[in-house]
Amino acid sequence: MLTARCDVAGRALPLSTARAWVEDAASLDAAAEEAERWGALRAYVTPRLVAAGVDRAADMAEFVGELGHCPPRGPDGALSAVRDNAMAMRRELTAALGQWLRAEAAGLGLLLVIEDLHWADPMTLGLLDDAWDTLGDRPVLLVATSWPDAGGTRPPLASLKGAQTIKLDPLGVRAAERLARQVLGPERPAEDIERVARMSSGNAFLLEEILRAAAQGAPLDAMPDSVLAVVQSRLRALPWSARRCLRAASVFGERFREDGVAALLA
Repeated sequence: MLTARCDVAGRALPLSTARAWVEDAASLDAAAEEAERWGALRAYVTPRLVAAGVDRAADMAEFVGELGHCPPRGPDGALSAVRDNAMAMRRELTAALGQWLRAEAAGLGLLLVIEDLHWADPMTLGLLDDAWDTLGDRPVLLVATSWPDAGGTRPPLASLKGAQTIKLDPLGVRAAERLARQVLGPERPAEDIERVARMSSGNAFLLEEILRAAAQGAPLDAMPDSVLAVVQSRLRALPWSARRCLRAASVFGERFREDGVAALLA
């Protein structure tokens, strides 16, 4: 299984979603130097491409390095040869993504996961769309989660062959009440259980946070009434120094380097 957890900052960074898959597959250290990452990736991916019978395995490994944001540097090599040719670069990246995923799927198959598809970078989605048909004879399952699109348009990747969209409805009142009863116990008054269920408005995350606070003794009148309020409440409970650090880290997104945050705080 390869997982990409997308965030709003990563959407503007080309190949950030592919990078997450590559890092997950090769267990790359996101904070390591680029050359070190490339060395570890090459040692991981090249034998797999060779074992899968991929033509130009060494060349394809270089393009997988580009997908993983750790390409080899230097004037020689297949990657540098197409660096200034956008069409050729896209063609090679598409081929590399398809061949690499085929190699990963050899044997037991491959589960690809994209969390928060609405924040996935368009370049990775375009390459995956182009490469998808080359995976037709491999046991590959792609699972992507996304917020509902208020614009009513089709979600990204919905045109992939075999794609299915499963819409999750809000949590029902009875289901919310059962969860509340399990967490708060049988001694809790029925009106409290009903109130908690109504307050969550079918949002499972909000229900979880309300139940967490209620189980710790917080009065229902003091409960957050939205997901944003939950996050704000959590942040307010942190020390000032931790909040300052998080504010600096938020500039980078979900992933950040310690030295980058330190530079902003200096």
